[in-house]
Amino acid sequence: NETDPATALAEYLRACESRASLQRAVDRADVLRAEHGARLAAEQAAAASTERREVIVAALRAAATELQLPVEGDPEAIAAALESWRGGRSLELQANQQAQAEWQQLQTLLDGSTLADLEAEAARRRQRAAELAAALPADAVWLEESADPERQLAELRAADERLRREVDLQAGALAERRDALPSVPEAEEAAMAASADLQRVSSLATSIDTTIRLLRAAEERVHRDLAPILGQALARWLPSVSGGRYSEVSVDPSNLAVRVKEASTGQWRNARLLSEGTREQIYLLLRVAMAQHLVTTGERAPLILDEVTAQSDGERKRELLEVLHQLSGERQVILFTHDDDVLAWADDSLHEPDDRLVKLAPATATVAVAIAAAEAIDQLPLAPVATSD
Repeated sequence: NETDPATALAEYLRACESRASLQRAVDRADVLRAEHGARLAAEQAAAASTERREVIVAALRAAATELQLPVEGDPEAIAAALESWRGGRSLELQANQQAQAEWQQLQTLLDGSTLADLEAEAARRRQRAAELAAALPADAVWLEESADPERQLAELRAADERLRREVDLQAGALAERRDALPSVPEAEEAAMAASADLQRVSSLATSIDTTIRLLRAAEERVHRDLAPILGQALARWLPSVSGGRYSEVSVDPSNLAVRVKEASTGQWRNARLLSEGTREQIYLLLRVAMAQHLVTTGERAPLILDEVTAQSDGERKRELLEVLHQLSGERQVILFTHDDDVLAWADDSLHEPDDRLVKLAPATATVAVAIAAAEAIDQLPLAPVATSD
C-alpha cells in the first residue's frame, strides 16, 4: 500500500516522541527508587520517634499516678509537676538532715543526761557568769550578748592564743636584750670610744669635703683650660676623618662632652650617639690631643696604636690612615694591625726614609721585632706593622 509521505512522517515523529518519553521515564526510575527509599526511612524514623514519645509519656503518667499527682493534661504539664515535686522533696531532705544534725548535737550536749539536767547546768553557769561579771572592775572589757556564743568563744580563744604568742616573743626578746647589755663600766668605755671615733670621723669628713671641693675646683679649671685645646685639635682633623660629614666640633668645659655639627643639616649631635666607627675616630683624635697636652717637657709624645681601624669601613679607614700619616710628620706614630687593607695601604703610601713598614713573622719572632721597633722609635715617623698569623 502506498502511504502519504506527510502522514508517514507524522506517525514516525509520534513514535519517536513516545520512545523518548519512555526513555525519560526509565532514566528517572533510579531517582524515584532512591526518593521512595528515603521516604520509607523517614516514615520509619517518625514512627520510631512517635513510639518513644508514647513510651516516655506513659512513664511520666505512671510516675505521676504513683506520686498521686494529676495525670491529666499534656506531657509538659506532667513533667513540670514532677519537677516541682522533686524540688520540694529536696528541701524536705535538707530539713531532715539539719534536724538529724541538731539531734546528734543535742545528744552530745546531754551526754547521757536529760534535757532538764542540761537546762539546770545552763542556769548555774549563767549565775556564775553574772557573779564573775559583778566582780570585774568598772573599766573592764564587757562582752555583748551574741546570737552565736560558740563562734564568739572561738574568736576569743584565737585572740587569746595570738596574744599569748606575742607575749612569749616579747619576753624572749627582752631576755635576750637584757643578756646582751654590757655592764655600766663597759657601756661608759664604749661611749667614750664612740665619742673619740665620732670626732675622728668628723675631722676626716671635713678633710674629705675640703679635698673634694679642691678637686672639683681643679677639675673645673682643667676642663676650662683643656676644652678649647681639645676643640681646636679635633676641628683640625674632623672633616678629614669624617669624610666631610661633620665640619665643626664643640667641647663642653663642664664635662668635656664632645658634640659635632653635621655639615649637611647644620644640626649638632652628641659624639656618643654617632656610629661606632665615627665615634672611635673622634675619640682617637681626642686622645691624641690629650696626650700632647699632658706632656710637660715640651717634647712631642709618640703614639703607639693597636688596631685603631677595626671599627671603620674602607673609606673611613683610608681617611683615618691619611690623618695618622699627616700626624706622623709632627710626632712618631707606630701602628700595629692584622688588617690586610691597612697593609695594602701601607705598601702603596709609605716610603722610606720618612716611613717604614715592618712585617712581623709569626710566633716568637713577633715579640722580638716589636721590641726592636719600639727601640728604634726615634727613627720611626710612621710604622704600620702587620702580621700574617
